[in-house]
Amino acid sequence: MLTGYQTPAAVRGIGRAGLATWLKNHGVRTGSRSKITAAAAVTAVETQFTAVRGGKAYAKMVQTLAREEMSLGQEIAELEALIEGRFRVALIRGGRSFEAITRKAAATTL
Repeated sequence: MLTGYQTPAAVRGIGRAGLATWLKNHGVRTGSRSKITAAAAVTAVETQFTAVRGGKAYAKMVQTLAREEMSLGQEIAELEALIEGRFRVALIRGGRSFEAITRKAAATTL
């Protein structure tokens, strides 16, 4: 939500239905979750009317940081998949099971 609507005025402007649609179109997986989140956000901003000096600049910074965080999260997921794939190949070549190794590692960290 921070990539699209960073200020109370912006959230009020799009409204519950618009925000729910936006959330669903931007990765909130279920319609009910997007509606619940939109309702909570709009309810929260309905009582917020104080404008912060420099609010537009802060909103832009929040948007930029949110986008960078999402991008970084995607890069981390891609690297994890690459590492896991290479690890699986190495284990298979060595005649070992990835699942057995990860189960054993999980058991020792608990």
